[in-house]
Formats: sequence, structure tokens, C-alpha cells
Amino acid sequence: MISSYQYGILFLVTLLCLVISWNDLYKRTIHNKYVLCIVLLAAIYGVLPGREINAVAAGLSLLAGFFLFYAHFIGAGDVKIFSALVLFVPQQQFFSFLFLTTLYGVAVVAIGFVGFRKQMEATGVPYGVAISLSFICCMFFSASGYIQ
Repeated sequence: MISSYQYGILFLVTLLCLVISWNDLYKRTIHNKYVLCIVLLAAIYGVLPGREINAVAAGLSLLAGFFLFYAHFIGAGDVKIFSALVLFVPQQQFFSFLFLTTLYGVAVVAIGFVGFRKQMEATGVPYGVAISLSFICCMFFSASGYIQ
């Protein structure tokens, strides 16, 4: 059972995800202040009764993302926001979150290349949109009991 405090924190993280998506879509940046806010909210969320943060998966995601960034496959902001959001995702839901991120990422790329090909070739893929959308969906399905 999720408490009202946990719902409040998840609501704030959802709002941050929407701001991050907007900035990534229009400016192709994910500010560190938003990532830091999410990490701080995760720390608060983790000390609430019945919840824990997924620090191992977040650390491994950050490490893997570091190598993907240096191989020029993904942006540093995308790696940081993914790793920060993984803190909220229960261990048993990590692969669902990763799968949804991939699925929404393919959709973002497809829509981008159909409608905004030149812009995406010049500035890259706004993958923060896919990461944020997958987090929002994972948390909604988790809170509503569809994912255990």
C-alpha cells in the first residue's frame, strides 16, 4: 500500500519528468538541478516505511551509461536522469522500466525522423522524453496494482 506521502513524492517526480521532457525536447538539455531534485526525493522516498531505493540498479545503470556516453550512443543527461529515476523503481520492475524506455525510445526516434529529421540529425534524439514517459507509466501501473 502506498501512503499519501509516497504519492506526493511520486507526483513531484512526475512533474519533474514533464519539465525534463519539455527541456529535452526543445533545448536538448537535461539540467543537473532536476536530476539532483529527483535524487533528493528518492532519498526521502527511501526512508518512508515500506519503501527502499534501488541503489544497486541505479549504480550499475550509471556505470553502463558512462560507457555508452563515451561511445557516443547516449547523452550524459539521459544517463543521469535514467539512473536517478531507477532509484524509485523496485528491483522486480527494473526490466519492465528498461523495456518501456527502449520501446518509447524507438517511438521517439521514429516520430522524430518522420517529422523532424534534419533537427534530430543536427541536435540528437531527445531520449529524456522516452525515459520520463516510461517512468511515469511504470509508476502508474505499479501504484494501480497492475505490476507487482
